[in-house]
Amino acid sequence: MKRTATLVVLLLFCGLPNAWAQLAGTYTIGGTSPDYATFAAAAADLDANGVSGAVVFNVRTGTYTEQLTLGAVTGTSATNTITFQSESGTASDVTLQFTPTSSSDNWTVQLTDTDHVIIQNMTLLSGGSATSNRRVVELEGTLDGLSFLGNTLEGRAVAFAASGAELIYADFNSRTTGLTISGNTFVNGGYGVYLLGSTSNRSTGTVIANNAFTGTTGINIDLTAHDGASMTGNTLAASSRVIELNTMDVATLQQNTFTGASTSTTGLFMSSVTGAYRIERNRFQNVSGTAMQISNSSATSGSEALIANNVVTLGDGFSGTGIYLTGSTDHVQVLHNTLVSAAQSTGAYLMRAESSGSSVVLRNNIFAHYGTGVPLSIGGTLPSVSDFNAVFAAGSVVARVNNVNYSFFSDYQAATSLDLQSQNVDPAFTDRDGADNTAGTDDDNLIP
Repeated sequence: MKRTATLVVLLLFCGLPNAWAQLAGTYTIGGTSPDYATFAAAAADLDANGVSGAVVFNVRTGTYTEQLTLGAVTGTSATNTITFQSESGTASDVTLQFTPTSSSDNWTVQLTDTDHVIIQNMTLLSGGSATSNRRVVELEGTLDGLSFLGNTLEGRAVAFAASGAELIYADFNSRTTGLTISGNTFVNGGYGVYLLGSTSNRSTGTVIANNAFTGTTGINIDLTAHDGASMTGNTLAASSRVIELNTMDVATLQQNTFTGASTSTTGLFMSSVTGAYRIERNRFQNVSGTAMQISNSSATSGSEALIANNVVTLGDGFSGTGIYLTGSTDHVQVLHNTLVSAAQSTGAYLMRAESSGSSVVLRNNIFAHYGTGVPLSIGGTLPSVSDFNAVFAAGSVVARVNNVNYSFFSDYQAATSLDLQSQNVDPAFTDRDGADNTAGTDDDNLIP
């Protein structure tokens, strides 16, 4: 009788699939006597068995030519995370690379409906010589709590229009919550971070911080429908548009450094971004196109958007624009910014407040044009407040209002009743680029 009961219990446990096989703890991939010889083997175990605690895969030094493909893993949570990391902690010691053959296998890492995975301190590479289908990371479905930390993501040096050549990509049907992309180096690719998202089911909590972009031919960071996204401390390279934000609520951009070197470069392009977005303490260096274009992006009374303490220098050889407010942009405060240019072009502007919004405030800014361009251009509805600014033009036009040029600041003041306490004076920068040949400062103690 006891034997029968024992047998029944054993059969019951045997009937529970993978009852004792859930992963927890630390494992190794590759090298001598590993727990898993490949990423694929580790991923297969995760997909089949799930986790019962936090899992860490320490990847031995080497190059792995394969794909990491993960779906929904049972048992993951904010505590029960899955980490893939180089055992040494050095990204260059571990390279995971794959060469796609078509759009159907176009990824080195693919996460689909995957939660709470951390990928850190590795090199993720899309190989081969083709100029399309060179995606490194692909995110699909609904994903929560993903982190990419301290990696190098490298793609091909491709043309801007190259198909499927993003370094991190999510399509219109994807939704992420709590996505963190921090401390990575992005090399080449058609796009750096390209997260489209669904406008009817928006992503939230996206953080893109302290990354460096180089050689990206398209857009460094392109987000659609990522409410509350934060971009802080990134070093961004010249491309057609450095950051583009569309159809989202309350974005934050702080202490990023933008550089530009071609006539088509736009540092920041925002369209239909609502709420109290904040653009603060960024540096736009040698921008050749438009440093900031804010289109149809309105906040509300009492919870205004803020563009403050930014430094913009326009490339001397280009007819660029510093800050351009256009469309139905409203309830925006533009405060304490320094915009400087020496471009020898009448089409070079510093501040273009040309939106239809009636609650735009321009206060305590420096608009200093040492070339032949225009420091202040106002079109559409006049700002509700423009005052206490320093406005200087070495050229013949100090201000333009609805296509009327003013050579004398007093004439502009009389015609508009704006800037009555402002000064038409050369701020007389001793060295506008400073000892480091870069306008602006990283010292928070010197920023009001």
